[in-house]
Amino acid sequence: MTDLMNDSLRQIADTMNIRLALRLNTWSEAELLQPISAEWQKIYAHTLPTQPTRRRERLCAAAMVAEMLGQAYGIGHDEDGRPYACVAGTSEAVGCLTVSHSKAFVAVGWSEQPLGIDLECTSDRPLRLAPRFLHESELPLIDLLPHPAATAALMLWTAKEAAFKRFSRKGATTLSDIVLQMDNDGTMAALFGDSNASVTFVVEEDWAMCLCV
Repeated sequence: MTDLMNDSLRQIADTMNIRLALRLNTWSEAELLQPISAEWQKIYAHTLPTQPTRRRERLCAAAMVAEMLGQAYGIGHDEDGRPYACVAGTSEAVGCLTVSHSKAFVAVGWSEQPLGIDLECTSDRPLRLAPRFLHESELPLIDLLPHPAATAALMLWTAKEAAFKRFSRKGATTLSDIVLQMDNDGTMAALFGDSNASVTFVVEEDWAMCLCV
């Protein structure tokens, strides 16, 4: 796995008091298993998807969690398919875990507090679909963000997805439950009912990522 964490990302993680890992998954399955304990390897042997791409995505995230939290920890999934960190042999969530995949990129975040992360590779699809996933009041954000329209729409898509992950455990069921708002100083927040969370973007040429904490 190619580690994509840089000083900027580390500073963001430190400022937000989260553990963050970002990798380009170029390893074989055998290499991905190396950081994972024998006990967790036995568990994953029965729970990982059989489809090769999905299997490598899940295994990469599992390796990242083992490196991030220690070999005693791995990834379980609740009844709605949401991932959580736990100790082998238990189903009790430890902190809050969030995972995102896009092509060969894998992002993992962990915190004591609720959070959501989403990473998407660059494309014009979010701009074409913007009227479907953004409220009418949110569409002007495309022009307000200091990026080309396609990049701005991509950022807003990641914000919706990250916020949904953040609030899904609080009752959010669709992206339309989330409302994005931006202050005059450019600070963005995600709202769900009476709750709100901060939104932070990382934008690169090939991808955009949002952290919602």
